[in-house]
Amino acid sequence: MQLEKAKRYLMKGKTPKFFFSFMSILTTGGIVWLAFPTWGPISASVIVIPIILTSWIIGWQAGLVAGLTGYFVNSIIFCWFGNTDLSLHINGAVLIGIALFVGWARSKYIQAQAQADEIFNENINLSQNLSRVEQFSDELIEQTTKLSIILDASNSMSSTLDLEKVIQNINLEITASINASGCVVSNWNKKEDRVITWLEYRIKDIELADEPGTSYDLSEFPSTRKVLEDGKIITIYTNDLNSDPIEIEHIISKNTTSLLMLPVKFEEEVFGLIEVDDVDHRRFSEEDVNICLKLAEQAGIAIHKAKLFEEIQYRLKEQTLLAKAVATITSSLDPSTALQLLCEQLCSAIDATSVYISSFDESNQYSKVIAEFIAPQA
Repeated sequence: MQLEKAKRYLMKGKTPKFFFSFMSILTTGGIVWLAFPTWGPISASVIVIPIILTSWIIGWQAGLVAGLTGYFVNSIIFCWFGNTDLSLHINGAVLIGIALFVGWARSKYIQAQAQADEIFNENINLSQNLSRVEQFSDELIEQTTKLSIILDASNSMSSTLDLEKVIQNINLEITASINASGCVVSNWNKKEDRVITWLEYRIKDIELADEPGTSYDLSEFPSTRKVLEDGKIITIYTNDLNSDPIEIEHIISKNTTSLLMLPVKFEEEVFGLIEVDDVDHRRFSEEDVNICLKLAEQAGIAIHKAKLFEEIQYRLKEQTLLAKAVATITSSLDPSTALQLLCEQLCSAIDATSVYISSFDESNQYSKVIAEFIAPQA
């Protein structure tokens, strides 16, 4: 730690470098001065210490300068003591060589370390990128799966214009999309303030399912009213003290423990209710709610289309039967024949088993059958 601090200090600018080199050469020069009388020229080897330190910490260029400076200092010391032997120059060359070698080795080490650090950082970045790609891929697969579920369910709901089949598909698709235990689709009669069951589908305890047409007063269920009138999404759990106790009692009677209620609407007008339940102590996740919400929106469109088609078919049948009846009745000038044909047309129009037409004497309060038709199935 201290070495790293010293290195950062020395690498800040020129002054610390110069001061370090000068003091190291001055110190070792003093050691050589004191050691020369005993060791002689061998004492010059002490200069290797500051040269190596300088080369290692600052760089090979500084090591070279330190070597030349040390050579000059040693020359002065040797001349002072009257030694001008060739060994002085040899020692100086060796010291400079050591400085260059140490500096070169250090530079290679730093270069190799920098490359290793770069490769390590690249590997870290690559690993992080791969992790992000994997996470993105998982999220993309999850989103694609959700989208596929919603699209397949929507296509199933819109695959027919028969209202009864549309309701059946809505129940099946919503139940399967979040692996719930069942689903109830109901109609909201605003005038009578009642909710009427269109169809209830349940995987378990099917004997407890409500029959189509079962209705209940909306005033008895305040949470359901909030869903229909305010368009809220409400969850009810039997083990949640904050849940509506009336709704808890209702779902307990169905042998379920969790309930998710969503409005069914078309163009912001709520006309129905979807209730998804589960027999296990399940908490509907945000993902479950989002999927059901999307499917409820598609259900509203599918139901509206089916109801519109049903009404068109009814009107068309009504107009066709009326035109046929008028043509049949006016084809005969005999009143009894005309009345008989009218009975036959009425019986066919409403799929009845029999039709009677009677005269009525108001004064005597007397009625008499003057025409009748009994269908073959009667």
